[in-house]
Amino acid sequence: LYLHRAGHKLEGAIEQLGVDVAGKVALDSGLSTGGFTDCLLQYGASHVYGVDVGYGQ
Repeated sequence: LYLHRAGHKLEGAIEQLGVDVAGKVALDSGLSTGGFTDCLLQYGASHVYGVDVGYGQ
């Protein structure tokens, strides 16, 4: 279960490409509502840094 549909998109890519993010540090550039961040953390990333210039979302 993810906060946003973006998490489901990233999950598909992680599964299809066989990417192991466990223990890794990631950058979510343009994170918006944090769907990718949520997914990365659920897949075991140790830290996720996020940057976004949007506001009022």
